[in-house]
Amino acid sequence: MIISAYRGFTAAAIKAKANIPAQADMTVVGTTVDCKNISVSMVRNVLNSSSSGVKGVASDSNVNAWSGFGPTVRTAPAGVLVNSAPAAGSLGSFAGYNHYAVAPGWVDVPVSGDVYVASGGSVTFDAHIILGEVNWADMGIIAVMLAVYDGTTLLSWDAVNLEDEAVGSELWISHTRLNQTIQRAYTVKIFLVNHLVDFSENDIVCRLPNTSDYTKTVKILPATTSVFEAPDGFTASVGFTNSPNFGTVYYTNLEGIATYDEVRVYASIWGWREGAIGSEILIDTFAPWHHDDFADGSGQPNGEYFIGANGYICTIRVEAINY
Repeated sequence: MIISAYRGFTAAAIKAKANIPAQADMTVVGTTVDCKNISVSMVRNVLNSSSSGVKGVASDSNVNAWSGFGPTVRTAPAGVLVNSAPAAGSLGSFAGYNHYAVAPGWVDVPVSGDVYVASGGSVTFDAHIILGEVNWADMGIIAVMLAVYDGTTLLSWDAVNLEDEAVGSELWISHTRLNQTIQRAYTVKIFLVNHLVDFSENDIVCRLPNTSDYTKTVKILPATTSVFEAPDGFTASVGFTNSPNFGTVYYTNLEGIATYDEVRVYASIWGWREGAIGSEILIDTFAPWHHDDFADGSGQPNGEYFIGANGYICTIRVEAINY
């Protein structure tokens, strides 16, 4: 039985991971492996099976359906992958069989949730998947696709072509949508497809097994704003800069119309994504404070962590104290 290299798996790699036949009965010839001396007893031992006869071992429940080589028959009625036993078994179908082949699916299961971007920004959807050892080309499949939906409407997609690239078992696939200006919930699905040119949903063969939908809700960050909180009679101009000092809250022309034993100025930052950023800090203390005093100051309540120009509320808070 001659089996051929496929989809990034070299003939040497196929031989090395095969449990059937014995390694001594497999010979690498260029991009093929010549397999000999496969018996029912050998297959039974590998499967740890009590089945008898060729048909019995070919349909045994212990057969790993995800081996790149084996007796499994794959179909996709109504877009759902079905692995089934053959109507008639053959020992030759076990040539190159790997009993420990891993199943396709997620490597890292994506977490659904919110994605915050500035208006006009972009959002990227990622999938870290494992294709396993299955030779998907046997089903006419040429690519794995990450598809982005708005409800039931397919919006856009990116794909990795399994015919053009030497893709083995595991890969990353991602897709970026630009110019996000409104809040929107996206659903992401991973498909195996048989056509990419002028793609439509009719070209979907099935979902990549062991993957499920995940959702990302894009939320648009407002521009960072500044708030001034102080007793009556105090005025100031307040603001925020994210460069070069990571995230600086400042005030200018602080003025109060009364005299106090002490005036304290605090700063804090709150983020739409993170909630409170760092801790409220004391920027300045003035003791005493005269009714005709003016002051400027700044501080970094978020510490030495850069924050962007969108999605924050900065607060300058004044305390006026008489002992």
